[in-house]
Amino acid sequence: SEMASLGEFEEAIELAGKIEDAWGRSEALRAIASEMASLGEFEEAIELAGKIEDAWGRSEAFREIAKEMAEAGMGEKAREVLQQAWKDANEAASFGQLWEVARTAVEVGFSDLAVEFSKSIAGERTEHLPKVLDALVKHRDRGAVLQLLPLCGWAMGTALHCCACLISLYPERTQSIAKKIEQLIF
Repeated sequence: SEMASLGEFEEAIELAGKIEDAWGRSEALRAIASEMASLGEFEEAIELAGKIEDAWGRSEAFREIAKEMAEAGMGEKAREVLQQAWKDANEAASFGQLWEVARTAVEVGFSDLAVEFSKSIAGERTEHLPKVLDALVKHRDRGAVLQLLPLCGWAMGTALHCCACLISLYPERTQSIAKKIEQLIF
């Protein structure tokens, strides 16, 4: 029953609170919040995620909750929770987590947020921007890919990856894109 599962969560939360190591405590609470969300206990999951001390752990918990909420058809609320994940990733100053939140934005149907987030991330573009682009291509979001084009010129590998994305989205333009690549490389 629902009451039994909430009771089990309370016991798990109490045990997690006794973990001395702050990171271990945060990880345990993140896992519990994620499990709550997977069972549709969204309000409880959000409340618990907000209590995680570590900003990265909070961000990751909110990111996972947003995915579950989006899958449950709670778009607007999922968007708010994802924005909280973004805020906490910024507080954690983790480029990897910022990019992970941006990629998740695409996966849950908020390409506009993914573009906004991606444009404001100052680091680790060559490693992570291609993953966001790939997610946008998978969702066939031409407009969002085009908005991210200016970010692709910083490194040759990223620029070439972007060209591959364009070919995939605009197969009728393969020849002209190939010519541009030739100009880039030779």
